[in-house]
Amino acid sequence: MQFCLKHNLWDAQGNIVPASELTIVYFILSLAQTVSYSSIKVYLSAVRNMHLEQGFEDPTSGAYLIDRILQGVRNQNGQKPRRERLPITISILQGLCNKLELIFQNEPYDKLVLRTAFLVAFFGFLRVGEFTCDSWKQFNQAQHLQWQDITFVPNLHQPSHIQVIIKGSKTDPGRKG
Repeated sequence: MQFCLKHNLWDAQGNIVPASELTIVYFILSLAQTVSYSSIKVYLSAVRNMHLEQGFEDPTSGAYLIDRILQGVRNQNGQKPRRERLPITISILQGLCNKLELIFQNEPYDKLVLRTAFLVAFFGFLRVGEFTCDSWKQFNQAQHLQWQDITFVPNLHQPSHIQVIIKGSKTDPGRKG
């Protein structure tokens, strides 16, 4: 909306929405000077949502000119290459655990917590976000791992295995189990 107001882009009645195809092309080209292709797609998602919320059709859907302009922006600016994330091998895991010994010599609790996290993630085939949170402020009992989610079977003193209940994953974003 700010873009339309700044550039006097409204219809004869003074309405910004629905936006014309040319207005959206102008918006895309303006954005392409300062933001990435993927960011432009996010902005267009907001434009689409604004139109749908006000009862208008999606002005970007099936719009040939918009599609061609976006293709040109992507070809011109390119997309940021995805950072390759190689799998952790057992030898890398051993190296990480050995480094913990050097880094946390005087902090046995921190060393134990990190070593346990590395091992649980590795042998549970987990992503970090499936069993950790970014900070204590973001901790949510319904989403994050707690002591009661871990069971030593048959008991704590002589476990044959450990059961860990993961409350959500990338493949279960709604946490339905």
